Amino acid sequence: MRTANMASEKDKAEDMATGFLQSQKVNWTANYIARGQKFGAMPQGQVEDEWLASTEGHG
Repeated sequence: MRTANMASEKDKAEDMATGFLQSQKVNWTANYIARGQKFGAMPQGQVEDEWLASTEGHG
């Protein structure tokens, strides 16, 4: 019985960890989309130019 209980506890911990990671992924995706919305109306060239300007000096 103890082994079955330990397996159940391990399964519960793994389920909780998986749920947490999935939640973090959803939150990251929502944040990424929200940050990108401001670029939705911009022409492609302007988005590229602003992206390049933001990365200058970071390498």
